[in-house]
Amino acid sequence: MCVRLAFKHQSAAALSEITPLEKNFSKPPMKTLLTELRNYVDVSQEFENKLVDLIERRHTLIHRWGTEHGLPNDDSAFQTITVFSNELARDANGLSNVTYKYIAEWMNKFPEFQEQFAKDHFIWSTTVPKELGDLKIERTN
Repeated sequence: MCVRLAFKHQSAAALSEITPLEKNFSKPPMKTLLTELRNYVDVSQEFENKLVDLIERRHTLIHRWGTEHGLPNDDSAFQTITVFSNELARDANGLSNVTYKYIAEWMNKFPEFQEQFAKDHFIWSTTVPKELGDLKIERTN
């Protein structure tokens, strides 16, 4: 969402200047997302590596866990998948929070949404895990 709204439409001054998001906008292939992101910002290699790793681990959990690790059928197997899932969730939330500040800054341009945004704002944690704190995606203009 950050790529498709806050970066793509960073110069928009009114909602009428924003292209509506298409259906399934939140599930672009990773390479498509990175290509589009590079149209608007400089992406550090570290950020790209973290994103690629996150997507690969998500694919492992969702699509490959059963064939690679078998279905969990004892305490040890449940603990293994639980640890993997929790680390994946922590990193996904961390990367989301890296981009959240850009969405929040961009939303400030639209006073008609300030009240709703303020109500919804509390659901986002703006804390970023220490290991993700130095990731850089910088605006190009």
